Amino acid sequence: MADPNPPSVSRLPATCYTVRNGWAWAHIFVRCGEEKPKDAEASRHWAYVSIISDFGEFGHCWTHMGEDWRSFMPGLDMDYAMKKFLGQRFRVPLSIDEAEKQGRKAILQYRREGNLDAGDARTLWDSLSAADRNGSLDSFLRSWDDHSYGRWYALDWWDHRWDKVNPQAEAFWREIWPHFTAAIKQADQTASAA
Repeated sequence: MADPNPPSVSRLPATCYTVRNGWAWAHIFVRCGEEKPKDAEASRHWAYVSIISDFGEFGHCWTHMGEDWRSFMPGLDMDYAMKKFLGQRFRVPLSIDEAEKQGRKAILQYRREGNLDAGDARTLWDSLSAADRNGSLDSFLRSWDDHSYGRWYALDWWDHRWDKVNPQAEAFWREIWPHFTAAIKQADQTASAA
């Protein structure tokens, strides 16, 4: 019996924007459109954006933007856009050095606020130096808790952020995105004037 839905391959057009900024580069592929469903009052705008760059490969499909993609993209902020592009890769674990620095900062803050007595603060401070630095961030944090005799865990410090925005996302947003959005805004204005 023949497959009622056999595999198919379609060739669809996309526009490639190449952005160069000093050493940084990106190829940003955009496939976009506008559809007006039969019974709908308004059109539906959509865009597939796929990026290959110095900062990694990522992309997203917006299916209901509410406006043309050239108006939509420049209005995005980094957190929203890069979370869409990168998903879970938007945030990365702190390095052990960064986690130790953040831990010491938290100890000082808790002490200043009166949420930690001097003895517990000293135990936590010293246990940071004793924690195992030869594994993952998670093993470092668990080792810190072990050396602090559970004080770290008792303070709910698991709830603190032990990650940061992916530096590749920040660099892409700083080095590439403003040039891309400026170019599409200019192209949109030129098309509107014609």
